[in-house]
Amino acid sequence: MEVLEGTLRSIKELDISNSHSDYLISSLNEKAKSEFLWGKLYLFLSQISSKQRNIEQEHVLASNLELFMIASDIIDDLMDKDNFNFNRLNEPVHFGITMIFETLFTLTHEIKGEDVKKTFINNIKESLFHQYSDMSNTVCFGQNEEAYFNLSVKKSIYLVNAVEQLAFQEEELSIKTFSKYFAIASQISNDIKDVMKDDSYDLINRKATLPIIKGIEAYTKYKNKENNNKINAYFFEKNDNLYEEIRLLIIESGSLEYSNFLVRKHYQKAYDSLFNCFPNSHKEINALFQYLRLRRDI
Repeated sequence: MEVLEGTLRSIKELDISNSHSDYLISSLNEKAKSEFLWGKLYLFLSQISSKQRNIEQEHVLASNLELFMIASDIIDDLMDKDNFNFNRLNEPVHFGITMIFETLFTLTHEIKGEDVKKTFINNIKESLFHQYSDMSNTVCFGQNEEAYFNLSVKKSIYLVNAVEQLAFQEEELSIKTFSKYFAIASQISNDIKDVMKDDSYDLINRKATLPIIKGIEAYTKYKNKENNNKINAYFFEKNDNLYEEIRLLIIESGSLEYSNFLVRKHYQKAYDSLFNCFPNSHKEINALFQYLRLRRDI
């Protein structure tokens, strides 16, 4: 049973309205188009470990994990309030909260071993906490790259860590290295894609992402008075009329090229950490790389 098919079946078995079911199916299809599913990541990681697994149980767990991740995206929508289709749903708040609890309960029921289950839940709790903290992480004077790595990426690190430790069924510090570097690279990549959109959520809400921080830093460093004044007017005086100009300034600043460099660097570190931890699993690790389609970028 493939992850996509299994997750779709789980959605259809939920006791929810047709509109809510259609929304979940649409979200799943959009994720499938991006060629990345959390359930698939879990399966590839579990194959890297030498532990013997029940294949059918693994696929059931992967499908439930995927549905839980869709529910966690709904929490994102609740916090950010930037998803028009979600906001149109009937009782979106009740739907979102109900989904996250129901899918988490179903998922943890499938996890074997109390220690493994406890580790997974603790990682999810930490991810949600840092996700909430990141909501208020907007641009401020003197903000730098270090602040971004100390706050913004932690929600992603704990989320990847939850999946990785569930797959490997152990909590070794060396194992967490993959989560750290993979999550950082993925988060920066998402931040880059957001700035490139005409209606960048991060720019509209003045979020302190790495491309934005480095873009502002570029114009401050080179003392371009006109552009620096525009930066200050948009981010600190809330002049929304400058949005388009600011987006172009960020794109032209070189911050995206620098951010892309860090993406490639951290993906490489993530891959190296897996090879170091599992020297006898090169075939399985290479299969993961091929699925993620990242080898062409490093």
